[in-house]
Amino acid sequence: MTLALGLMSVLLMAGGGAVMGTGALDRVEVEMGDIDMAFTDKKGEELKLGPSTVLDPAGTLDDLKRGYIKATLDIDVRNLNKFGVDAEQVDYKVYVNDKYAGKGTFPEASKAPIHLPAGEPYSTKIDVKLPTKKVFKTKDMKKIFKGTELEFKVTGTARGKAMGLPVEREFSVKKTRKYP
Repeated sequence: MTLALGLMSVLLMAGGGAVMGTGALDRVEVEMGDIDMAFTDKKGEELKLGPSTVLDPAGTLDDLKRGYIKATLDIDVRNLNKFGVDAEQVDYKVYVNDKYAGKGTFPEASKAPIHLPAGEPYSTKIDVKLPTKKVFKTKDMKKIFKGTELEFKVTGTARGKAMGLPVEREFSVKKTRKYP
């Protein structure tokens, strides 16, 4: 997962309830935009899945069982406040179809807080990779050939400062993506 999450966190910070600070931080909009997704074999090569895959289901199913779901999630944020927000630490978890996919923290301890200026939009990306068999049971993998929906969810806690006051926000954003 990439540095882009840091800014997402700042934006998400304003989306939940504050431990300290004011309700003005609720004026940060967070949305999950496009999801670029692929199924890969264990070597990371993309599998071409669809109705024609049924001609060789055994080989493709074997590749799916040992492969991965790889996705890049676009997170779009807009700070509608009249003041900037600094994210000092954002802890997040990513889930695909309610299955834990990974976690991360932003920014790194050695990095400065991430600043989101007042009224400015910001976009960031989160990269996700998890074993296909973690999301689909073997008997359900054939559904992928006909098209399936995956729900991506990012949850966590952002800690930082707004107008010099410490703030803490929980956040959760999700979006469903049909494949292929």
